[in-house]
Amino acid sequence: MRTFLRVKPLSYIREIIFLFMIIISLSITLFIITMSYNKFESDSKKIREQYYYHHKKVIKSEVDNICQYMDYYINKSEETYKDNIKQQVYTLYDIINNHCRTNNLKSKQEIKKEVLDILNRVTPRPLTNYFAIELDEGKIIVPTKGVDKTTFGTLELIEYKEIEGIVDLVKKEGESYASLDGFILEAKGNENQSELSFIKYFEPLNMLIGSGINVKDLESEVKEELLDTIEDIKYDTDGYFYVTDYDGTALAFSDKSYIGKDITLIKDIKGTNVYQEIIDRVNEKGEGYFEYFWTKPYSKGVFSKLSYFKSYDKWEWIIGTGVYKDNIEANVLAIEVDLKKEMRDNLLSVLLVIGLLVFMLLLFQFYSTITELSVDGILIINSGGQVLDINKKGLELIGITRKEVNDTNIFQMFTDNIISKLDNRKHVYIDSILENKKGKKIPVEIHIKLTKIRRREYYIAYLRDLTKRINYEKKLEKLALVDELTGVYNRRFLISQIKSDVKNHRKKDKPISLAMIDVDLFKSINDTYGHTYGDEILKYFADTFKQNIRDMDYIGRYGGEEFIIIFPETDKDSAYASLDRIKNIIKNHSFKEKELKLTFSAGIVEIDTNNEQLNISEYIKKVDQLLYKAKGNGRDRIEF
Repeated sequence: MRTFLRVKPLSYIREIIFLFMIIISLSITLFIITMSYNKFESDSKKIREQYYYHHKKVIKSEVDNICQYMDYYINKSEETYKDNIKQQVYTLYDIINNHCRTNNLKSKQEIKKEVLDILNRVTPRPLTNYFAIELDEGKIIVPTKGVDKTTFGTLELIEYKEIEGIVDLVKKEGESYASLDGFILEAKGNENQSELSFIKYFEPLNMLIGSGINVKDLESEVKEELLDTIEDIKYDTDGYFYVTDYDGTALAFSDKSYIGKDITLIKDIKGTNVYQEIIDRVNEKGEGYFEYFWTKPYSKGVFSKLSYFKSYDKWEWIIGTGVYKDNIEANVLAIEVDLKKEMRDNLLSVLLVIGLLVFMLLLFQFYSTITELSVDGILIINSGGQVLDINKKGLELIGITRKEVNDTNIFQMFTDNIISKLDNRKHVYIDSILENKKGKKIPVEIHIKLTKIRRREYYIAYLRDLTKRINYEKKLEKLALVDELTGVYNRRFLISQIKSDVKNHRKKDKPISLAMIDVDLFKSINDTYGHTYGDEILKYFADTFKQNIRDMDYIGRYGGEEFIIIFPETDKDSAYASLDRIKNIIKNHSFKEKELKLTFSAGIVEIDTNNEQLNISEYIKKVDQLLYKAKGNGRDRIEF
């Protein structure tokens, strides 16, 4: 590389200059090494803090999502059972009404007796029961199971006034939901319990016909279903949920040997009573973080774990999840390896520059201020920004040839006003964007220093490409958007994207369709082939959708084996056609386990983007109900 400015030899002070430059070079080298290692330690600390902060947010978000899902599932189950008992009463009412019309020549008492026999023979759905209230005789009649056959249990309406309001309401409205505390259940030996009932008035016989469900039975059924769901939910590599009640009984655990057992006395290897620490925080704030040592699925030994837990007061449950700290440290270590390599490369470049300067002193040449070995772009410029000399890396960054050097003004290539920052200053150190001659925008670190060469002032500018460092930051951001197991988007991104698309499509006046998909009988796949194989099925499922939807569509994992697809600029009929095509691809896929046939159920809704009061959660609830309907109608189908 050429040197554009030189000094005359000074032979009589050769030894003094050489010794002085050696001392200066060693001092600078020591300073740079110290600063580099200090920067490495600082960057490592920041990365570790960012990872821990990120994972604390993740586990808290996962527990909050579980609690929200439980609230939704409880409400949905109550609505489903309310609809079930209503439909049961309608069916029974139609049967009785048809019977009365067919036998209209018989006496009222004869028909009543036959109606009660019908009530006696009709079998209700699980957890529910039928009953009748004879208003003329003042009796409640409930079928009760005898030893050999179904018999009637009856209860005189001695305290009629206690349900008089319900009777009057049903007679006036024709039908109504009602909460009967003890009356209907007393004939079955379940006094002092509550029953949710639907009652319809049958005027020809002056009789109320009803069906009901024991509220405690319903709650037990919903608890069992939710615990099964929670046990099956996995996220990241080792993410699972645990559930206990306030008394310390394990309800859901990764190690199934704990389920149903008292864990109040379990201690970790340091002697910490894990449950007591958790319950103390629950009693104080209702939630909290806690570090302890615990076993890891598919690994031997115990590991340090950071958990977040939260009380679910409705059922007096504690729900929690955690992250193993060795997983976090493994991620941090991988980034530290790259940082160390970058630091070594930079130190080597600096040492080469210093060695080159000393070598040039021995030859009595003024050292070249630009080294071709540097990983940074190095330029000599005047106060107006005109480039006087430049190294090879600088040529690459700016996008020019050696012939174009003197016609180039570096200050005009930055988004920042460099001249204003240099006013009355000898040193500038900033980050900016370099737009080179080829139109490429490069994030750079700019270091400009004022120096004198042969009594004239010039600037030495160092340009460092920050693309690699920014890629590290993007890598961290990606962790917050993508589901680690399947590689598709996660729930958090999906919700945000739906809101963004709705806002954009409102301006375009174009439809958006939303689909929720669930792998059929996924629990049985896990039970038959194991959770590791179940994870492979989820990956195949996600990959198949990614390969068969448009680039403009979004697919993400909503939780467990449930996925959501956003179809921008698409009505529900077109979305249905796309899903139906993929459904056939998956259904006809041959697995190495030949007996395995994979299907899915789905629901589709079309979002009204012109609705200013749009509530995204309502559409998610609606599409989930359609999915639930598809499951109830036999699976392997799409409802919209």
